[in-house]
Formats: sequence, C-alpha cells, structure tokens
Amino acid sequence: MNWRRGLLRLWLVLSLCWIAGVGLYAWKQEPWILSSSQEFVFEGTPDSARDQQNESVEKIINSLSAETAKRYAAYLLVPPLATLVLGLLSAWIASSFERKGAGGRGRA
Repeated sequence: MNWRRGLLRLWLVLSLCWIAGVGLYAWKQEPWILSSSQEFVFEGTPDSARDQQNESVEKIINSLSAETAKRYAAYLLVPPLATLVLGLLSAWIASSFERKGAGGRGRA
C-alpha cells in the first residue's frame, strides 16, 4: 500500500469538497450571485423591463467588491494549502525516523 499516493488523493478529494462547499455557501449568502443567476433579458422586452434590468445590473456591479472576492478566495485556498503544507512537513519529519536498510553495520 502506497501511503503517500493514498493521502495525496484523500487531500485532493477533501479539497474539492471544501471548494464546492465554500462555493455553495457563497452562492447562498451573496445576493449579487443569486440575482445574476435569476435575471434574464430577452430581445423584444419592453423598455420598462430593460430599465429595471439596467438598474439591477448596476446594483450587482456596485455590490461586487474586491474585498468580498479576496475574502472568498482566502476561504477557498488557505485551508487546503495549509493542509497540504502540514502533510508534506509531516511526511518529511516521518521520513527521518524510517529505519535504514539492512546494509548498515552489523554486530561483530
């Protein structure tokens, strides 16, 4: 059994689950994500509908902020990367405790 490969795959699956979970949370919490997915404008709509659509687009653009994007980027990336780094450090430390091969000095 290859522990390194198995743990790397486990980390990959858990990271993808984390990213999907944070994405779902952001989709439910941020109103600009919901409104952008629910509003559609078709050709031939009356001018009043276009005006409402333009107002909602302006509202969406105004609510988008770099701060929100940075916050969710940190939520997405920091935990999986920190877990990867801690796992690599643990493997590096554990490898120094492994027994050396039988090619060492024998007893006389």
